[in-house]
Amino acid sequence: MMLNKMAFAFAILGGVALAGCGGDDSIGGDDMAMSVTLHKVLSGNYAVSNLSEVEDSCMQMLTSTNYTSVQVTNDGAGHLDLGDLHTPTKGNPTYTPEGYSQGSGMFAAGTNTATTTLATHAVVTDGDCEYDLTRTNKVTATADNTISIDFTQARSNVKSTCTPVSTACTSHYTYTATKM
Repeated sequence: MMLNKMAFAFAILGGVALAGCGGDDSIGGDDMAMSVTLHKVLSGNYAVSNLSEVEDSCMQMLTSTNYTSVQVTNDGAGHLDLGDLHTPTKGNPTYTPEGYSQGSGMFAAGTNTATTTLATHAVVTDGDCEYDLTRTNKVTATADNTISIDFTQARSNVKSTCTPVSTACTSHYTYTATKM
């Protein structure tokens, strides 16, 4: 009797577990089937190309010679970190709370898109400058180990001694990054 109850419970739980593994990939009806080829994004250093300035009132002045690569960390479960880790004691500027320089986020399930964000207080260690920093990256995997990035940064509460910009500002760039 106990064995029959356990077998019944496993049959029910197994059916529930399997129901979440498949799924209907159609949108808007049976004849509008849609499939997405998911691209892999392995952790590593990615070369930057096709860098384009949209706006740069923060005077980031990113160019193909001074912004040549970005570190990409993907945990294999959809979590994505871009850039180097800055902490209250490591990096220039330092970040409180700590964060990756281009933010962290998750790939949306079943898609090639992710949004990474960073919201922190930055202190430049080799000068008298600090500000609140928000960065957002809209990331799209366009091929295996190739990502398209739409990067926006905003600085607020900027200390008046910051150079070259001592007021609130925004920078916006787009680029492609390919695993080296």
